[in-house]
Order: sequence, then C-alpha cells, then structure tokens
Amino acid sequence: GDPESGGVDSLFTEGVFSQDGVAGGERLAAGATYGFTSAGLSQSPYMDYASSGNTKDYTLGWKIGSSGRDLTVDLKAVRRTSFDSDTELGAGIELDLRW
Repeated sequence: GDPESGGVDSLFTEGVFSQDGVAGGERLAAGATYGFTSAGLSQSPYMDYASSGNTKDYTLGWKIGSSGRDLTVDLKAVRRTSFDSDTELGAGIELDLRW
C-alpha cells in the first residue's frame, strides 16, 4: 500500500484522524459483541464506537432474546462527546416483538 493510491499505508498517515474527529466529515464505526445462551435465552453483551465530524459515541449494551427470537430486549447506555458542546449521557430500552 502506497499512501497516494489509498492503500493500507494511507490509514497511518497524518490527516485520517484530526483533532476534531474523523477528517473529511466521514463516519467511522466499530463494534464488538459476544453471544451465549443461558436459561433458554440468547444473551449478547456488546460495545460500539462511532465518530463523525466532531462527535464521538460510546455505547455499552446487552441484548436478551427468546430462543425463538420472537422477543428481544436491548438495554443500552450511550455517552456522546463533542468538541463544541457538553458531554451527553443516555440510556435506553428497545423492545422488538415479532409474530
């Protein structure tokens, strides 16, 4: 990877990340999850990271679903930081019911 041609080496050059987040107004997102079954429920703890412009989001969550995936509950906490405003904290519950 030649940096000029957009190869892998271009990821490690100055300017991909700037002091104000991701350069060029693009969005960067990454996440990790792990799933296991316990007491007949599928459980998936996860974490996500997203950066766009001057905003960064950090998410920790836990999805719990029935073995048939008819009902899923998603519990999550989000921390949003921005270079031009105060840090925001949030929590949420999402229910997904399929029939």
